[in-house]
Amino acid sequence: MSIRIQCIIFVTSFILCLASCNNADKTINEYPQLNGHVLTIANGPGENISFNQFSSTIPSFFPSGLFSNKLPTFLLAKNLNKGDQSEIVELGLLNFEINDSLHTVLIATPANESNKIVLSKNYNDFSLQHPNVKHLIESWLKTNCQENSCKNVKWQNDFKARLEIQELLSKK
Repeated sequence: MSIRIQCIIFVTSFILCLASCNNADKTINEYPQLNGHVLTIANGPGENISFNQFSSTIPSFFPSGLFSNKLPTFLLAKNLNKGDQSEIVELGLLNFEINDSLHTVLIATPANESNKIVLSKNYNDFSLQHPNVKHLIESWLKTNCQENSCKNVKWQNDFKARLEIQELLSKK
């Protein structure tokens, strides 16, 4: 084979290789966030929370409410009080057992940047950038359970939170 043909084959192969490469900017396993979901604040920061079988004895450091009037939600926010509404960005779920019944709490942040206390947009960022906030929420939860009745406390990611929200909304 002549050098000219070898060069043509090499250049063609090189161009085909470049064209077949994946773009490095694409994120793998990125699930779109749900938009437009609004939470009405039922308890402001510094108030005791009371949802179904869970009733706090120590005031919370975050606003809270019932998403879709069913799912207890802790909103990691500032400048929001009882009666306010906020569009939310789901960060994850916190699951725990009380007396052998499973309870789920949605952990979210406001979509409005000026109300955020954590700048995370998903569970991985939240876990890596704010492990102290996760620990604080768990400690607050365990402290409010009577005689250590909260057990098997587990976190689930934002994808699981979206599935929970979609399931709730589909039952309406």
